[in-house]
Amino acid sequence: MNSFMEECLILLKPDCIEKSCIGEIISRIERTGLTIAKMRMVHVSPDLISEHYPDDPSWLKTVGLKKIQKFQAKGRVLKEDSLSIGKKVRASLIHYFSGKQVIVIVVKGTNAIACMRKIAGNTEPFTAEPGTIRGDYSTDSYEVADSLDRPIQNAIHVSDSPESSQREMEIWFSKHS
Repeated sequence: MNSFMEECLILLKPDCIEKSCIGEIISRIERTGLTIAKMRMVHVSPDLISEHYPDDPSWLKTVGLKKIQKFQAKGRVLKEDSLSIGKKVRASLIHYFSGKQVIVIVVKGTNAIACMRKIAGNTEPFTAEPGTIRGDYSTDSYEVADSLDRPIQNAIHVSDSPESSQREMEIWFSKHS
């Protein structure tokens, strides 16, 4: 592969499956020109999703900091530190995914990660642009998710770097085949 060719892991999350929009989202992925290299449906165990969302202090702080920044942008202040928030987010994600099904997809092509992140849209569907997957298939917001004590339902996970994509592909396709 040349230096612009990448593989990107995508998860169509339980809320995507529950809304029956799998085919529409896969069609959008195919229209980008990226190649679907692998795809499968997986029943998610607590161990599997715990590995996907690592119990790593650095990752947890990053997740917590992102949440703090998103709330600050809306004029709200969270009083907890980033590590505590990250731990709560991780626990909520593990609870949400466990026992449910996801569609796991690997796409490959030129700038696959940036392309998929662009069509996925902002993590918070409420602020995602219309025409993006998250903007078109969810209206969820951080405030709603927090008030219901659950993670945000945004239809799709897209790896954020070549390193995370490689790690996630190993988890979803090699270790838990």
